[in-house]
Amino acid sequence: MLVYRWLLPSATLVVVLLLTLAPLGWPQTGRLAQLLLPVIPIHYWSLERSERMPAGLVFLVGIVVDSLFGGPLGYWTLVYLVACVSGRIAGGEGAGKVWAATWRFGIAILPAGLLAFAIPTLYALRPLEAQQLLEACILVAAAYPVCALVFRVLASGEGVRSSAPLRRGAAAP
Repeated sequence: MLVYRWLLPSATLVVVLLLTLAPLGWPQTGRLAQLLLPVIPIHYWSLERSERMPAGLVFLVGIVVDSLFGGPLGYWTLVYLVACVSGRIAGGEGAGKVWAATWRFGIAILPAGLLAFAIPTLYALRPLEAQQLLEACILVAAAYPVCALVFRVLASGEGVRSSAPLRRGAAAP
């Protein structure tokens, strides 16, 4: 059970990374939201259990996304690391409540979204459409509470073990 709890943040990040890399055929706004999806587990686990979301893994996920989507190397890495740092800064008292975490995520998506806008704008020397990025940030922020509830259920171990006490000679629950 201990190994499960230590691997869960990394495993959820890898699953979301695979979802990010999947060619879903979404329009541009959906594609940007898809690239921002790893921010959800990065921020959630950095907020909940910062020691279980290593910055090296966040860096590696960003490099994989950067290399597969052909942007400037370090672009998504920086966005994801900002989400990791903001989760660690915002962690603390009340971080375990899903709605408090959602508000903190809403605040944390702002610098990540601004970086996601500023870096390609400076790289291409022309402004990008801010509306698409804003819509993508709103879509990801709307998905956060659902993902946070799923992560919470997975972390609590529900379905993995029973809370009923064991008695000798009794039938298993």
